[in-house]
Amino acid sequence: MRYIVDRQENGQFLLLGENGDRLLLSPDQINGRAHEGAVVDRSEDGVFTVNLEAEHTLRQEAKDTLQRLFQRSKDS
Repeated sequence: MRYIVDRQENGQFLLLGENGDRLLLSPDQINGRAHEGAVVDRSEDGVFTVNLEAEHTLRQEAKDTLQRLFQRSKDS
């Protein structure tokens, strides 16, 4: 299962799941450095780990999408 860190509240991270669920986890429950926008994967045994590669890919896809939208608006 994949989650995105939405924000930090009272020292805990609010994670939004790909299926719409929400979790509130403390930093010590997540392996790696969690931050807003971080991609966090949950393994089958329930371990939460920051996935830097997936975060980079997600950011690049968002950047590419914005560039395409900007180009379309420029062309019209």
